[in-house]
Amino acid sequence: MATKRSLYAADGSFADENDLLVRIGEHTVKRAKIDAVSAAAAGNVLVAAVATKQICVLGICLVAASAVDVSFYSDAADVGTALSGVMSLAAGGGFVIDPPADTRHHWMETVAGKALTMLLGGAVQVSGWLIYYEA
Repeated sequence: MATKRSLYAADGSFADENDLLVRIGEHTVKRAKIDAVSAAAAGNVLVAAVATKQICVLGICLVAASAVDVSFYSDAADVGTALSGVMSLAAGGGFVIDPPADTRHHWMETVAGKALTMLLGGAVQVSGWLIYYEA
């Protein structure tokens, strides 16, 4: 059975490149900009918590201005559940993780009702984007 895909904006109108959402099967795929610099123990909120919903990450792109360690958490990093190990990024380095062919096999997910956060090992600019859906 083919997966139905359609493009539309958050308000239901035809989407432009500034507010693009994609529906893949039953999931509405969303995009979040990553613009983090805080080394606070709680981490940087990438996607705010949604009551009773998990945040399921399909793809991500990160680039660090200087060398820094990054890790992802469900909820605030100082009290939450680790979703990744510590990943060391070189100055100007980063990574891209493409979406899987099947959205049921997303790369990481938060606990329901918890935010997706990124902890930085230092006050370094880390930028990029991520695509996700709520389940």
